[in-house]
Parts: sequence; structure tokens; C-alpha cells
Amino acid sequence: MHRLTRRELEAYDRGANILARGSGSATPFADAARDDTSLPCLIGVDEISGPVATVVKFGATGTVHDWGELCLEALDRLLADQGLGREALAAIAPVEINRSQVDRALYVCHRLGKPLLDADHVGGTAIPTLSLCRSVEAGAPLKVAYTVVDAGGAVPRATERGLLDYGQGLPRARELDLRLRALTGSGGVAAALFLTADMRLLHPGSISRTIALGAAITAADPVEALLRFCGGERLGSGRLERVEAHGGVGFTARTLHIGALTVGVLNEFLVVEREGRALAQVPELIAVVDGQGRGVLTAQVQRYLGQELHVLRLPLFEACSVALAAEWNPILATYLRLRVA
Repeated sequence: MHRLTRRELEAYDRGANILARGSGSATPFADAARDDTSLPCLIGVDEISGPVATVVKFGATGTVHDWGELCLEALDRLLADQGLGREALAAIAPVEINRSQVDRALYVCHRLGKPLLDADHVGGTAIPTLSLCRSVEAGAPLKVAYTVVDAGGAVPRATERGLLDYGQGLPRARELDLRLRALTGSGGVAAALFLTADMRLLHPGSISRTIALGAAITAADPVEALLRFCGGERLGSGRLERVEAHGGVGFTARTLHIGALTVGVLNEFLVVEREGRALAQVPELIAVVDGQGRGVLTAQVQRYLGQELHVLRLPLFEACSVALAAEWNPILATYLRLRVA
């Protein structure tokens, strides 16, 4: 266990914006943690005993509010439902590598004086639905304390609170995800879930590996350094000539034209094609980076028009099962349908 530093968070930022499939947040890390001494410790799964929990935010993409207090309030209700207090928690585990979700975890760690667990529920990347969490596949409980938030004002405002218990398994995770997405409306949902003492449900080392990736891409040739570190492959490079928007409900489907390649986006990078032939598609990990090795965020692609970008295929930290690979199919199908609509 060691206390995180600002330098490590900066490296994490660089690494996460590559590994998170283009999703993420550009808002500052954990407003409440303003210096190294107020940052939480990072702890390994073999160093703790006792339950861990996860805080997340659904919806309200691009919000500048950190939502930390709303997530903490949801966590208190989840603990109370199990007859536990804050003192029982051993650590907070981020749901995924996505920067905006780790922000919530860092804030809650800071407020509770708890360490951040060096693990996640996905396996070192980011995903758009709960049913793609490997922890769910492994049997994680699907009990969620939530707060519906109106994010339209100067300060986020709670409008509804509740507790949902969907049991276990991928089909139930799909139902829970749809329910939480429906609750977001035009705002969002702050939630706490994945309260467990079973460390086998988590995927260890994902935070430290993301920090190491971010540190590795500061070399003279950042893109090549990134590929060497990950053992990845460059699918192609070229200028971002244009961005087509295809509409959609929630996240907008887009097609990026980068040199001879097209990259399909529905919040995450989903598929890379050349002359109509797929070169890579989810669950493979697709990253788009600039010449400095900085990950391109899908919500900000317009700012890269005319710039030279590099499209990469990177190995996953852990292999994706057949069942979880199939969970990507409806998402990819939605993008393809909107593209031709």
C-alpha cells in the first residue's frame, strides 16, 4: 500500500484515456483532494480483508460537477441496508478504468479516509453497460442504492432515492442497467453497488498498470512507446478528415474518417474498417491517439479535425469470455443501424 501522488494521477489520466475505448471525462480529478497528502492510498487485493464497495455515475455526460457527495450518500444507504457502517469498509473499488468513474471513487476515498483498491470490475478497460462487467459474470450481487439527480442547475439536486435488488447474472444485469438508464432522464443517477468481500470478483492490478502505461508514453516517440508497452498494433494513421453524426438516443453514433480508415463510435470506439472490411471490433480494445500518444475522447472528436491521428488495436488485460463478447453485439448493431438510417 502506498499513498497516491499527483504525478501518478497524471500518468493514470494518460493511460486511462487510451484504455477506456474513447469514453471518459476531461474534468479535474477529485476536487476535494487538492494535494498529495489528501490523496488516498492505493492498496492491493491481497492486503485487505473485509468488504469493498463501488460508486458510479450514470448519465449527465460532460457534467463539471464531481457528484462525490451524492455517491457517498448512496453508499451510506447501501451499507445501512446490509447492517454495516462506514467503518466496516476496507476500501473503495472503481467500477472501471474510465476517468470519470475513478473520480467518484477518489472523492469517496478522500472523504472516508479509505484506500482505493488496485482493481476494478471490468478488467482494465471501460464498458457501456453493467452486463459487460466481468464481476457480474462471476456472480457479483446486483443490489444498488441510487439517487436520481437533476443536473440542470448550478448544483446537482436529488429528486428520487431508492434501492434495487436484481439478484445475480447477466440477464438481470441487463434489466438493471436499463432501469438505471431510464431513471437518468435528462439528468443522471449517482449509485453505490458491488458491495462484496469476495476479492475473486475483482480484477487485480488494473490501476497500477494504467499508471505504468501513462508513465511509459512520455518517451521521445510516444506512440511507439505505447505500442511497445502494450504489445499493440497500429492499424493505420492519417488526418481526421471528417466526422459524421448519425443521431441516436442517449449517446450519438459517429463515424470518424481517419486517412483510409473509418472508426465507428457509440460513446466507445466499436469498429475499425478499411474499404468496408472490418480490421478490429469490440470486444477488442480500440484506441485512437494523437501524435503525443494522448487518447482521443469520443465526446471531443470535433476538436481533432485536420490533425494526424493513429488508430491502434491493444490487447486486453484479460481475455474476454464468449458470453461477454456477445454482450457487445447489440451495441455494435445499434451503431450499424444508425449509420445506414
